Amino acid sequence: MKLKRLIIQGFKSFKDRTIIQFEEGITGIVGPNGCGKSNIVDALFWVMGEQSAKHLRGASMKDVIFAGSSKYNPGAWAEVSLILGNEAGKHIHIGQKVCNPTEIQLTRKLYRNGESEYKINNTQSRLRDIQEVFMDTGAGSKSYSIIAQGEINRLVQAKPEERRTIIEEVAGITKFKARKKESLRKIDQTHSNIARLNDLKNEIEKNLRSLKSQAERAEKAKSLKEKIKKNDLVTNSHKVYDLLTKLKQGKGSVSQKKLDLAERIEERESIELALEEEKIVKDEGIQKIESLQDDFNRDSKELASDESKLQGFYKIR
Repeated sequence: MKLKRLIIQGFKSFKDRTIIQFEEGITGIVGPNGCGKSNIVDALFWVMGEQSAKHLRGASMKDVIFAGSSKYNPGAWAEVSLILGNEAGKHIHIGQKVCNPTEIQLTRKLYRNGESEYKINNTQSRLRDIQEVFMDTGAGSKSYSIIAQGEINRLVQAKPEERRTIIEEVAGITKFKARKKESLRKIDQTHSNIARLNDLKNEIEKNLRSLKSQAERAEKAKSLKEKIKKNDLVTNSHKVYDLLTKLKQGKGSVSQKKLDLAERIEERESIELALEEEKIVKDEGIQKIESLQDDFNRDSKELASDESKLQGFYKIR
């Protein structure tokens, strides 16, 4: 892969959008001290996935965002895009797909709130996908294809282990070692998951035995409830039948009682009518007796008066 363009905006001293072209052959960047030459190298490291703020000559990662000046306000974000030529047809991950585009654009963006974005050909990606693009190429944020200030002295004084790392990086086997390390990590994680699954299996089997016992009791309780419900239905049915029978009998008895009551009322009315007639006859008899008593009393008075007159007559003679 070849570097084609580097697009910087809001990164360190690059407030405005700046495009740096890498033509065929050697590209030289010259300028006075403090003009931002080293910031270009930092931008390359950063877009390749560098996570160490110290390696980018800063105290924290937010230091890569334009800090402002006497004329300009601080920037809200920093963004760097690197365009690579993929003439060799290297396969890379873009999103959920694996493809080999002729041109690869890597983009990294950092906001002041700490949120980061990684894109490959304007598709949201992971930092790991960007780092995998440079594996086995000899390039990358941790490679020795980019030599910063003081790196040569460190390479000369490197220990055998460090030199071996350099040789492996140049030989292009770093990717396979990284994949091996990742595979071993996944295997360890798988073993850990299997052990966890076995523990869960034992716990589940233990719970299953308990649940089986509970299920049997629940089934038995359900059966008993159904029997109780059935018996309650039978009992209630008999009760309802008895009540309906009693209600029917009661209705018949009430009807009979009503008939008897009607007869008694009719009989009472007949008796009351007879008593009324007898009362009338009695009253007529009493009136007749009273009239005869009056006649008797009048006749008695007349008789007594006549006897008194008769006795006076005999005395005179």
